[in-house]
Amino acid sequence: IDKAVELLGGLDGLVNNAGICNIDNGFLNVTVESYDEQFLLNVKSPFFLTQAFVKYCTDNAVQSAGVVFITSERGMYPDDAPYGMTKAAIGNIIAGIARQFATKGIHCNAIAPGFIVTEMTDATTDAQRKFWMDMVPMRRGGQTEEVANVALFLASDLASYVSGQVINCCGGLTP
Repeated sequence: IDKAVELLGGLDGLVNNAGICNIDNGFLNVTVESYDEQFLLNVKSPFFLTQAFVKYCTDNAVQSAGVVFITSERGMYPDDAPYGMTKAAIGNIIAGIARQFATKGIHCNAIAPGFIVTEMTDATTDAQRKFWMDMVPMRRGGQTEEVANVALFLASDLASYVSGQVINCCGGLTP
């Protein structure tokens, strides 16, 4: 936070976008190492980064600030995989931050992307592409720019009255 303030001259927004999804091939195959790695990167790291950001905002009387977590549609339904559990935890975190810091001008939300076309999610075979396209009602993968545009809105003053919400960005896959 201190380095960002130094480089940018101040802060009024934070987007937590780091994450990892280990493919453990089912509940019975999850290792302690895989579980810990996913909770460290997907929950603990953004939790404490957000804590530092909120401290900065309150200590410096920032009038309006937005926090956005990138979660996943996997956090919107029951899941026995550590990835889904970490993403479900984000909904609880943002609701708590939104409630506690509303009077300080801090609004906190999350975006739950579905299948987004990236290097990490690249469907390289026709069968993989068909699997994803048959699942997504819009019949296409989302673009990173589409998620970024939602994040820009949620972090901005345009969304100052939107707080504690998880916004689906999934082509209609998750209601």
